[in-house]
Amino acid sequence: MLAFIKKIPLFHKIMIGFALGIIVGMIMGPAASMFEFLGTIMINLLQVVVAPLIMCLMISTIGSVTDMRSFGGIAIKTIINYTVMMLIAIALGLGMALLLNVGEGANIDVGALTAAEETEVSFVDTIVNMVPSNIFNALATDQLIQVIVFSLIFAYCCTKIGEPGQKIINVFTTLADIMKNFVNVVLSVTPIGVFGLMANVIGNNGISIIIPYAKVLAAVYIACFIQTVVVHTGIIGFLICKINPKKFLLSCKESMTFAFATCSSVATIPLALQATRRLGVPERIGNFIITIGSNMSMDGICIYQGVAVVFASQVFGIDLTIPQYIMVMLTSTLASLGVAGVPGSGLIVLTIVLRTVGLPLEAVGILAGVDRLLNMGRIIPNVTADIATSCIVSKFEGGLEPVSETD
Repeated sequence: MLAFIKKIPLFHKIMIGFALGIIVGMIMGPAASMFEFLGTIMINLLQVVVAPLIMCLMISTIGSVTDMRSFGGIAIKTIINYTVMMLIAIALGLGMALLLNVGEGANIDVGALTAAEETEVSFVDTIVNMVPSNIFNALATDQLIQVIVFSLIFAYCCTKIGEPGQKIINVFTTLADIMKNFVNVVLSVTPIGVFGLMANVIGNNGISIIIPYAKVLAAVYIACFIQTVVVHTGIIGFLICKINPKKFLLSCKESMTFAFATCSSVATIPLALQATRRLGVPERIGNFIITIGSNMSMDGICIYQGVAVVFASQVFGIDLTIPQYIMVMLTSTLASLGVAGVPGSGLIVLTIVLRTVGLPLEAVGILAGVDRLLNMGRIIPNVTADIATSCIVSKFEGGLEPVSETD
């Protein structure tokens, strides 16, 4: 029996755990929260390894760069690609929400809502938040942008002192390999954790919670599907990088499934790295983009911003003009890049966007009840955006490497 279970692909195991969690949650109701600890253990194990893994990968990757000018070109191409994809994502979110009229018929009592707390994050605050005052505190509290900034500077300094510095970089390369194996151990118990998470969510909320928000959920999920399949797989993967769409999606399927079940793109870093290897992305490029993309890639959040704005405008009966919709697109994209890595960045961006076009901040509270279900959908294009960006940057940095059919 154990031999048979080991042969089942991780993707299938996660889906089985996901389905069983939903069934148990529906049957047991709130009592299914007794299984929540399984998901908590899984998330804790992932969180304990993510920050050290990112640090080791970044130091190893930057330490192996011999041409810093070339590295700068990779960084610029990455940021440009993320910006373009996020603009497309917010346009998709707005378009799908308008098409489905997501706020009409929602039957939500807006009079009973309390205003969401405004959150001010200035440009200076964002820059300050990126620089760590204590690297150990940054590692302990998962301040991943701070970890990345420290790792970039540390690795650069290692390269400046020659052979002694290279020895240090080699240590971090070995540590990165150890962390990857740590993650593989955690992934082996992921289906059990996914079962616990879904049993708790469905047990406490029930399927009926989606009824008032059915159009919102449909708009987010359809737009995320289009962004993932058409933009990432079709345009970037197939048309630009000449990657077979089936191969691209099969390479990404474990990352997408894991992200969907855990609502964490950061936790999928090891699986996303495996996907880039299968698609022929050089290790130095994949390690860099997947690591920073886990904090910078926000396609799913941009889609959510577009849907949320239209939903709020229709629920509160406020008509937006075309210039205001354009302002939503620009504000959402720039704000997403500006607060990348700041805790609660999704909420901060939504607050900024709503205030920009004069919509009530109470709209944030309206969607709070189904945020977990929305997050499960919007996290997927965040993950595939990282993989697609790795492919397109590799395409313009010397090309994708040949990959054997067994890889």
